[in-house]
Amino acid sequence: NLPSGLNLDTNTGIITGTISQIGTNNFTVAASNAEGSSTLTIQLITTNSTYTFTNAGTTNWTCPSNVTSVQIQCWGGGGAGGSAMRTPNSGSVQYAGGGAGGASSMKSNYPVIPGNVYYMAVGAGGTNNSTNTGNTSPGGNTWFNSNSSTNNLLVLATGGAGGASAVGNSTTTRYGAGGTGTNTGCLGDITFSGGSGTAAVVNSTTTNSGAGGSSAGTNANGNSAITTNGGIAPGGGGYGATNTNNGSSFGYNGGNPGGGGSGARSGNGNLYSGGNGAPGQVIITVTNLTATVTLGSLTQTYDGTPKAVTVSSAPSNIPIATNYSGISPTIYPASSSAPTNAGSYLASALTTNSIYNGSGIGTLTISPLTPSISLTGSASNPYNGYPYSFNTSVTPAWIPFTITYNGSQTAPSAVGSYSVVSTVSADSVNSNWRSTSATSSMTIYDPLSSWRQAFFGNSSNSGRGADNASPYGIGLNNLQAYTFGVDPTQPLTGPLLSISNGNNNSITLGFTALASGSGPGYSGLTRYYNLEASTNLTDPNSWSPVAGYSNIPGSNQVISLSTNTSNGIKWFYRLKVWLQ
Repeated sequence: NLPSGLNLDTNTGIITGTISQIGTNNFTVAASNAEGSSTLTIQLITTNSTYTFTNAGTTNWTCPSNVTSVQIQCWGGGGAGGSAMRTPNSGSVQYAGGGAGGASSMKSNYPVIPGNVYYMAVGAGGTNNSTNTGNTSPGGNTWFNSNSSTNNLLVLATGGAGGASAVGNSTTTRYGAGGTGTNTGCLGDITFSGGSGTAAVVNSTTTNSGAGGSSAGTNANGNSAITTNGGIAPGGGGYGATNTNNGSSFGYNGGNPGGGGSGARSGNGNLYSGGNGAPGQVIITVTNLTATVTLGSLTQTYDGTPKAVTVSSAPSNIPIATNYSGISPTIYPASSSAPTNAGSYLASALTTNSIYNGSGIGTLTISPLTPSISLTGSASNPYNGYPYSFNTSVTPAWIPFTITYNGSQTAPSAVGSYSVVSTVSADSVNSNWRSTSATSSMTIYDPLSSWRQAFFGNSSNSGRGADNASPYGIGLNNLQAYTFGVDPTQPLTGPLLSISNGNNNSITLGFTALASGSGPGYSGLTRYYNLEASTNLTDPNSWSPVAGYSNIPGSNQVISLSTNTSNGIKWFYRLKVWLQ
């Protein structure tokens, strides 16, 4: 997974090439041999975002894959200093003028297209070895364009004017003029003039050839030569060459970029070239890189918590701001906070890095929740006079529900069949959940009717099967026989509660706590026993359970109680039985 532009030699492990995308690139290198294998993740950060072109002539630049905006700066070539030649070799010494510095032009935030080719020309510095007096050799123009044509240029920086040659032996030819700095003809958002060169300097003590002017700077005009001194370079510019003042000599070259050359001096009949102007320059500075921003988790389901989208970028680890706004009919004012309620939202993510520019949009859909609902409870229940109900489980637990039995929200206690329905109604405020329901059925049956059917062949509470009837004279009516668990058609074989005398004024009470069993009429029921005592038979409210002998579930166990009667108090005992 090498970044585009790089190649790996799998034999040597050497990575070569030029990366084609500025920014952060991660890749993994793996190596293995007979002893094992290993991997290493490498993060390559490409920070060079400036491209500089200094060689005179035309060339081109291919926009990298993630660059969308650049700043373009151009400097024209510097003008050459004039040549000098005293001919014939007699008469006046010849002093040539200094060349002017090249102008500069800048275009800010020019939009470019990744992969497109852009064209430019770097202006050459002027050269002058002419044998013609007054000849000048300006620096070449520097330009940048979206195509190779020189028409309708985007950026143009003109070259500096050349200093004039001095060829001859008279006073009319001996002093060459200096080139004049200007930004006339330049194209760009901002342009600056190059500095002017000086003419030959004549004073009471010496006579010198002209010095060169500096080129324009990044944010300032160039400095003109002053008497014998070349123009000082402003920030980003090239200096102008100083003059020659000792005998016959060539001119000196200007400094890069675009500095003007100084003039030559000739007093011996030979031709001396002027100093060369420095070539121009093009600097392309990246001002904006593209980043790919991808949104994920665009389909989610309401659960009462905010639902944020996931955001990733290439290159990675770029700071990104995410915002949400409702899409009609969903109402949600633009916010950086993720929404919670069901609906449709426009999610937009934008890089906040000053270099990288990227964005992504998507529709976040939060679907209404379909709650999970279930019912649990006993489907068949014996009548006992108490209500029976079902339990409802809803997920999430905080969603409200209703439960009905044959349409009523009151749990039933009467014998009958019931349709049990638990319902979650749809959210009528924010539509955050859908309606759903669970159904079941429940029966409350009369267990005594099954018992009657088994013993009397009829389930109705009438005739021989009536609760108060005792058709076989066993000493208990049918309801009592059913409750105590005895056969209503057979005489009792023993007392339900026995009492016997013991030693030392003690008595023993005993009974068998019968289980309810699984016969007709007893399914789902448990038989319970209380051994109760009273000292006053005339007061029905005086009966109370003997301590330790209440709510005894029957399981066919024998229960006994021994008590002492020596205190003279009369006690009455009874056995209370019920089914539940």
